[in-house]
Amino acid sequence: MTAHYWYPEGLPVLGAVTVHGRTGPQITHAGIPLIGATPSRLDEAMFQHIENHDLGLLFTPSGSPIPPGLQFDINATRAGDTAISEVTFASADWEL
Repeated sequence: MTAHYWYPEGLPVLGAVTVHGRTGPQITHAGIPLIGATPSRLDEAMFQHIENHDLGLLFTPSGSPIPPGLQFDINATRAGDTAISEVTFASADWEL
């Protein structure tokens, strides 16, 4: 994991945490594993969840689908010859 800080008044404030795809830990949203998944399968699972529950659709800055109200970005990282997901979870005032 990597912690991301910002310094609004000269003191560090935790703004976001990235959970790395190769080392975890595993985190789920609505039963969907977010860490270490193939990006296309994760996107498919998120689309299905959003559609099944009529949640509305937003896209992260990297282009992954998420329901409104979540403050995270799904990214892909290399794992050998394939890519797996990793996620950055951010506070409400952190700009993704």
